Amino acid sequence: MAFRNAAVSSFMNLYNSSSKVL
Repeated sequence: MAFRNAAVSSFMNLYNSSSKVL
C-alpha cells in the first residue's frame, strides 16, 4: 500500500507540473 501511495503521489506531482507548463 505504501508503494502504491508513493506511486500515486509521484503521478499527481508530475501531473501538476505538466499542468503548470501547459
